[in-house]
Amino acid sequence: METAMLAKRPNNRIWLKLRVAGMSVDALVDTGATVSCMSQCFFDQLSKSAIRSVQSSRTKLSLANGDTVESRARTSGQIESGRTTLPISFVVMPKNTYDIILGMDALKQMNIVIDVGKREVRHAVKEDNPPTHLESVAAILTEE
Repeated sequence: METAMLAKRPNNRIWLKLRVAGMSVDALVDTGATVSCMSQCFFDQLSKSAIRSVQSSRTKLSLANGDTVESRARTSGQIESGRTTLPISFVVMPKNTYDIILGMDALKQMNIVIDVGKREVRHAVKEDNPPTHLESVAAILTEE
């Protein structure tokens, strides 16, 4: 396992520095989210050639505050963390405070392990993958 330390900041939200479809972004790690989300604003900034697919999809999501929001699109694109490149699917949210929210779907696919006690985030390297395939998560930030 390769490790990156969390920055010490007041509210303890966990952020990962990634590249999504070629654009640098700080992604919020949200273990309470079932699916990963992308803001409409961020989606509109992406190069259309970098997006793997866009599907019309009405998806209702329940937010942590109890509100329900409806998305009308789903997209997938390559995310890069260190040398790791994976295709990840995102629900495109019309009004989202964060550019990217990494939900449990992406965290499982990326093989992320969060150790709150040690304030660490790790990529767990699977036995059947060569060690160079998965690198440590790029910069780990917590929100100020």
